[in-house]
Amino acid sequence: MSQRGVSVTVFRLFMVTGVIAFSGTPVQAGTTGSDTCSGAIVTTITPGAPGSPVTTVLSGTLAAATGPDCDATTGNTAAVWWEAFELTTCGDVVIDLCGSTPLHFPSRNVLYSDCDTSCAITAFAGAQNRQTCADNNITLSFPGLLPGIYYYPILADPAILSGGVLGTYQMAISAEQCSGACCNFDTGTCDDNVLIGDCSGPNQQFNAQQSCCSIDCVMPGSQYGSFGVELLGNIPLSGFSGFQSDGNDVWGYASPSGREYALIGLSTQTGIVEVTDPFNPTVIDQVSGASCIWRDIRTMGTHGYVVNECGGGMDIIDLSEIDSGVAPLVQRWTTSGFSTSHNIATNDISGFAYLVGSNLSRGLVALDLTNPSNPSIAGVWSGRGLHDAFVHSYRTGPNAGREIAFGFAPGYGVVIVDVTNKNAMFELSRVFYPNLSITHQGWLTEDGRYVVFGDEGDESGSGLTSTTYVADVQDLNNPVLVNTFTNGICSIDHNVIIRGGLSYHANYSSGLRVFDMSDPLNISEVAYFDTAPSTNFVGFVGAWGVYPSLPSGIVLISDIDRGLFVLNYDCN
Repeated sequence: MSQRGVSVTVFRLFMVTGVIAFSGTPVQAGTTGSDTCSGAIVTTITPGAPGSPVTTVLSGTLAAATGPDCDATTGNTAAVWWEAFELTTCGDVVIDLCGSTPLHFPSRNVLYSDCDTSCAITAFAGAQNRQTCADNNITLSFPGLLPGIYYYPILADPAILSGGVLGTYQMAISAEQCSGACCNFDTGTCDDNVLIGDCSGPNQQFNAQQSCCSIDCVMPGSQYGSFGVELLGNIPLSGFSGFQSDGNDVWGYASPSGREYALIGLSTQTGIVEVTDPFNPTVIDQVSGASCIWRDIRTMGTHGYVVNECGGGMDIIDLSEIDSGVAPLVQRWTTSGFSTSHNIATNDISGFAYLVGSNLSRGLVALDLTNPSNPSIAGVWSGRGLHDAFVHSYRTGPNAGREIAFGFAPGYGVVIVDVTNKNAMFELSRVFYPNLSITHQGWLTEDGRYVVFGDEGDESGSGLTSTTYVADVQDLNNPVLVNTFTNGICSIDHNVIIRGGLSYHANYSSGLRVFDMSDPLNISEVAYFDTAPSTNFVGFVGAWGVYPSLPSGIVLISDIDRGLFVLNYDCN
């Protein structure tokens, strides 16, 4: 993010609880403040060892504060008094104004890394934890500050200070050396919990207050990592017309003649690529749409359906003449005021599609595709807010004749909905699981017994490695979580499709991961292809979508930054 057009560095939360207790004897630095930023005397601070912070106390009076100062550029009209300090090494810093009299709240929650006579002050970092002392002054924490000079503004507004008096202050600065992650570009490795002095080589990068699971150590010139998967072809974003900043969803389509195609979502359009010759994927058409980095794509019969989160309705694409190199837009469907949808699910057996998380309903909107060029709304279920859904028609067994939607509801889990009667769709049950956060997407095993799903927030929220969950849904009224598996990699799992006893996952920074699902209670990773040539980390880069269901068996992957990949999984 930015402030006044200048980059602002954002840090992780630094743990501060209760009243700050400083170790050792504070160093009294004397009077160092100034009415101007550039006039403050810089106090040098060498952070103490981890767990043993060094404390320096700056004190003075605000009697000479005038204003408004440079800080008025941010909209403040109070007088400002400045203090400055210099860190000799990376430090976790706490600033404590408790005990100042009279009250000096509210002081600013920001440190500045520069100031000059033109008042062009560069914002550096906002406090990651602000606490109010017993006397209503404040304590602020700034984790992971790199070596350098920092300027802190103390506001002095007589209208809100107790007694209307510009009085004395004391500012205690506690600093201890910060640890972080060290990226070594020579070896392509990352080391956790190191100090900045131990990460100073020419091809090393120190990342304060970060772990190897939360940073992207991009290794220049590195190749795609893979096992058991062959790269056949790739079309980068630059291979599509216009400027495409992002890739998103991907789906496949096989024409009646047997020729195969990929439909990939891009930032301003849907790209249509022939992959019949997987070594030479060819863009044959591009369908312009709303400018949006979120699209979701499905096909049914000879039509493609593309939704997005930014507006304009659903793009309906005619694929009947695709072998001739054309795939025209039939219409931008906006019936009943439809504009946006996070996802769309289709059921080839029932002939219905379902808008998921749309402006018409946060749940499901059933679309009758009897007329594939102009769908009609058949029913709405708004029981839960859904992110995605998998819809299945049971043809055998105790659930024969029922159409069931497995909805993935952030903060709620997997919700099982009977959608057989579109006029009376209803919730049957839910799957709850440990570390539930952003239940994202999933797929049903081919025998209809298990649902395999992921959570987009459990890696960042609970510190997990890529984790996937398996629930037995044989009894739709009483689903049971039966397995949780991980490959131990720091990466967010995103989308999964099951085919031929294998579970294909697009897992953001770790790319395509392939798992053997022959025994859902004993799952193992059998292959992978990392589309993001970097250290795996918990972040939103890399593989977005996966499609392994074309007749030829090739696997399509869409990558946010690197476009379309055509891959071959070799089980040998």
